[in-house]
Amino acid sequence: MVKDWIDKGKAVGGLFAGQRAGVIIVEAQSGEELSALLQTLPFWGQNTWEIIPLQTFQSGIEDVKRQITNAKKMTEMAASMQKKT
Repeated sequence: MVKDWIDKGKAVGGLFAGQRAGVIIVEAQSGEELSALLQTLPFWGQNTWEIIPLQTFQSGIEDVKRQITNAKKMTEMAASMQKKT
């Protein structure tokens, strides 16, 4: 099943060398879709899964830019409040 996902470009991954563990990065539109996909695996119930959503680098950059803008606004507000007192 995982091979099918990889062949379709829906997933990438592999095993950690010398360990009984690995990683699968799956393209899914929602947590529900990911859950449904994982539950089709025959070993689904025997493993503990750690799900970590990823965002694109561009999305991360945009988040940081928003945080900087908000921090500047807060600094400006604090400075203007200090001038009034």
